[in-house]
Amino acid sequence: MQSIVRTGLAGAGLALLASSAFALTISENDVGDFENTNDPYSVTDTVGVLDLGLNTVSGSIQSDCKNDGQDILCIGGADASDVFIFTIAAGQQLDSLVATISGFGPTGFAPGSGIFEANTIFENDTAVLNGTKALYASFMPLGANSYVFGIGQGLASAEGAAEYDWTLEYTVSAAPVPVPGAMGLLLAGLAGLGLRRKTSRP
Repeated sequence: MQSIVRTGLAGAGLALLASSAFALTISENDVGDFENTNDPYSVTDTVGVLDLGLNTVSGSIQSDCKNDGQDILCIGGADASDVFIFTIAAGQQLDSLVATISGFGPTGFAPGSGIFEANTIFENDTAVLNGTKALYASFMPLGANSYVFGIGQGLASAEGAAEYDWTLEYTVSAAPVPVPGAMGLLLAGLAGLGLRRKTSRP
């Protein structure tokens, strides 16, 4: 999965409501299947603004793995990938993203994943099958913005049906507020001025 969603990202962040105090739990069983696409430029599905704390998004994949003469690609079928937008609100950051894959697939199968924003492609990571893995740890934390996440497709060492369930755990926290260097110098100067006044009194 090597595309970026550009269309609709800025608008998605503006149109979504501010997050509540409770973390989100979203499943394809409740909201319908996420988009299956190799070209997420046109993706409109969104899980909204993630809340502070642990947010859980889950779904499932059903695809076919076939030999194209060079590799066994798992790109066939009506649900070979799930792609959607998520938003980190102003003043917050995404600290971690953990994927859990369960179910079954052909021998050696490992689904791919990708996370993108309008002008950056974060290096694709491969989620392990029937296991749990922290994704994109080297890019964390991610600041306030709208991002696209996609999971699915991938490679296998044997042909067959690739069917599995996936769960993503997003952990969001308040972003630290740095004290500007100029403000720090100003405060230090004011403190020194006060001390000087005290010591210069007759």
